[in-house]
Amino acid sequence: MRHVLIVDANYVFFNQKRIDYLLYKKEVERALQKRIVESHYVENSPNLDTGKQQAFFSWLRAAEPHGPHFQVHILPLRDVIFDCPKCRERTRKQIIDGVETKVISLMLKLAFQDKFDRLILLAGDPIYVETIRYLKDELKRKVVISGFEGAVSLDLQSASDFVIWIDKFYDKIERHRSPGP
Repeated sequence: MRHVLIVDANYVFFNQKRIDYLLYKKEVERALQKRIVESHYVENSPNLDTGKQQAFFSWLRAAEPHGPHFQVHILPLRDVIFDCPKCRERTRKQIIDGVETKVISLMLKLAFQDKFDRLILLAGDPIYVETIRYLKDELKRKVVISGFEGAVSLDLQSASDFVIWIDKFYDKIERHRSPGP
């Protein structure tokens, strides 16, 4: 059985967790007793130009044992312009947008390319439910959700084959410093 991992990094960020993705990947492989053949990391990032952020993305791309060997998909923040209805002042704000769409596209693309038998999705949002149901019902794929207790929607839990609760091994994978060189 071929396993593919997709990480919705915004889910991890908004749960205020710091994960060493190399250790995380090893723990998931241990739990499934199977090697992950391909891994994807999807994030919105406002800090694309910082050396620290670039070092982190380089580490994510690095092959084991030097990194977790992810394909990294970075989506820029999107500028939105608002007009205040009271004062009519124009304001520009950056918003997070597109991660869920990219994750769903990846899930479907990899399934149609026949890259996996089982998908591991690190996420908690119910937006993925219909895609998971399609993968399972129509394409006959297995889907495992990985997430934090209290932060995975019940619909998502129900749609998956089972859930790997990160809380059970978080002490082993918590990132205490920035990985990389």
